[in-house]
Amino acid sequence: MYANTLTETKMTMNPPDKINFFKRVLLIENDDVELYIAKRVILSKPFAEKVIIHSSPKDAIEHLKMQSANQLPDVIFLDVKLVEFDSFNFLEEYSRFDEKVKSRCKIVLLTNIIPKEYNVKTKKLHKSLIHSVMHKPLTVESLRKFILELGLEN
Repeated sequence: MYANTLTETKMTMNPPDKINFFKRVLLIENDDVELYIAKRVILSKPFAEKVIIHSSPKDAIEHLKMQSANQLPDVIFLDVKLVEFDSFNFLEEYSRFDEKVKSRCKIVLLTNIIPKEYNVKTKKLHKSLIHSVMHKPLTVESLRKFILELGLEN
């Protein structure tokens, strides 16, 4: 189990001639099965050199605070349904970060469903922070669409 731990994984599954779209990805997920699937999908394609995993959004915030600008993740995959310190709390804390940090990291919400009350809160307070929403489980196709949205692949 990944509770309250940080795991950094270098992408080793890509052939050396493949160029990754991102240097670092932060994955915030507390469900072991969803974490396993997301990590496998991210590492199965040339998506990121490193995947940084946190099961606790609080730990993820602390991790982000300690990073220099060139160590920040390019993408943050944030599970919507987290316990104790949920994704809404994460977004509240993250909204206080410097604009340089917020402009560097693209936040993608990962969800099975988005509760109506969460959707209303998010739209009102954090619309500018969230780049997109992806449904679980994370798939190669959803990553491909994300890359296309960003204009990184034709």
